[in-house]
Amino acid sequence: MRVLTFLLCFFMSFWVFTQNKTYYDSLTYYQFISNQHKKVIKTGKKALKNDIDFYYLRYRMAYSNFELKKYIQCIPHFKALLEMNPSDEIAMEYLYYCYLETGQTINAYKLSKEFSSLLKQKLSISDKKLDYVSMNYGHLNNKNISENEDKNYITKPKSASESSLQAKLEIVDLSLRSHLGKKGLLDFQSSYFLSSSKLIGQVDAARYVFDEKNNNLQFNLVYSHLGKRNWKMSTGLAYFYNSVSDLVNHKPITNSSGQVIKAPYFTDTLFKYNAYLFSLRTEKVGKTIQPIFALSYAQLFSVPHIQLSLGLSYYPFGGMRFYGKTMLYILSKGRGTVEPIMHQILGIQLYKNIWLESVFMSGEMQNVNLDNGILTFNTADPIKTNVGFDLLFRLKKLSIIPSYRYQIRAFDVNVINNNKTTFKTTSYSNNILNLTLKWHF
Repeated sequence: MRVLTFLLCFFMSFWVFTQNKTYYDSLTYYQFISNQHKKVIKTGKKALKNDIDFYYLRYRMAYSNFELKKYIQCIPHFKALLEMNPSDEIAMEYLYYCYLETGQTINAYKLSKEFSSLLKQKLSISDKKLDYVSMNYGHLNNKNISENEDKNYITKPKSASESSLQAKLEIVDLSLRSHLGKKGLLDFQSSYFLSSSKLIGQVDAARYVFDEKNNNLQFNLVYSHLGKRNWKMSTGLAYFYNSVSDLVNHKPITNSSGQVIKAPYFTDTLFKYNAYLFSLRTEKVGKTIQPIFALSYAQLFSVPHIQLSLGLSYYPFGGMRFYGKTMLYILSKGRGTVEPIMHQILGIQLYKNIWLESVFMSGEMQNVNLDNGILTFNTADPIKTNVGFDLLFRLKKLSIIPSYRYQIRAFDVNVINNNKTTFKTTSYSNNILNLTLKWHF
């Protein structure tokens, strides 16, 4: 009986000891100095679960997560340290880096406003509101003209065909980001597109060929605000100026007796129109899994478009070592036409300042928009597949981003016979090279 009582008292004493601060303080201290960072985190979670919380426990958990590059998991512990000691500049510095490593630009900027002048100088942080300026040049090339311009789609007499072959495209973008207050961001982008195409009209044996060049402009303005519980709300406006060349099929001219005095022929014409887009988006930031919801309305090619976007961003290791984004776009065009589009991004850190992203999109992508309309596929020919990669080199102030996209597009050839029009669909591939230079202030 005495032995049983002794054992019971021993185990009760041990249980009480393991529930107090001294036990967790000594254990996490030993694990921390032994670089057993995973064990520090595991022990720290047990302590917090038992309502045991103190400065050095948070300190060891924060830096252990940081050593393991679990930056998202670091953030609540560094914030707890600053609640216990608001003047802890070391915790501020590491929290600032955690925000940057997880793409939380607004939170990083807000925190930097609390830095001392010495800490700002150490981290090379200026008081300028401008976040970055970037320029992008893109070149699209294909064999659409060389492979399709000599094709004959007429199989019957007194027939006609119309085809528009899209060729090279030059793209120039200028964008900038500025902070508005402590919780706001303003993005502006202007884009210029120079497209080349060949219009081919055929009436029996007669061919009419027109080489065209068209200028297009796009302007985007996006405002983002970080709300409560790290929900980021954003709204976007886009304006498009488009010029599109097309064929005009002129019917034969006859005299009063019905005799044809001028055979049917083709001419080219230029259509100019304005278009716009409005979008709303909300997303959760600062978590390993971040939901995204967006809704947009656009008037493109004189057709109303409503798009619902649903997705997730995820950082399974708590940072940018490996990350991804999966999006589903549901696009409604005009009279009840609904198109689902899948979009997948996967990124991996190759080196401390080099990242590789892969991109895959599939579906009927004509007029779908991404990121509040910053990228809008308002192309003449619908895009069926869009795959490629981005390679990001991040230097101290400069980011260099070369990228490649491979696209499959489709176009219709109109064949007219006895006043009836049929469509023959042909596909072709595009190769797009882009280079973006981004200067960070």
